[in-house]
Amino acid sequence: MSSASTQPLPIVTSIDLLFPLDNGITKLVMRRPKVRDLRAADKIKGGPAEVEVSMFSNLCEVSPDDIDSMDMADYGELQKTYASFLSPRKKTSKSAASS
Repeated sequence: MSSASTQPLPIVTSIDLLFPLDNGITKLVMRRPKVRDLRAADKIKGGPAEVEVSMFSNLCEVSPDDIDSMDMADYGELQKTYASFLSPRKKTSKSAASS
């Protein structure tokens, strides 16, 4: 018989930057988004890019200018990290006995 259990999801994820920001930052820490973050980003005027930059700067606790100065390879890692926070919970299978 097997039962599925939920693995805890990370609360924050560190992103090592390949290219330091203009202010010398070499690592960002992104926290899991909350609904309030979505609501705050929704108030930003502009297109999807401005909303995303605002969301990422909030979640990483840096200025939007810091996000703007990022290399696109590093920005892509931010996008992947953000997307990973939105994916469903990971399940593992535990088997008490094989059949």
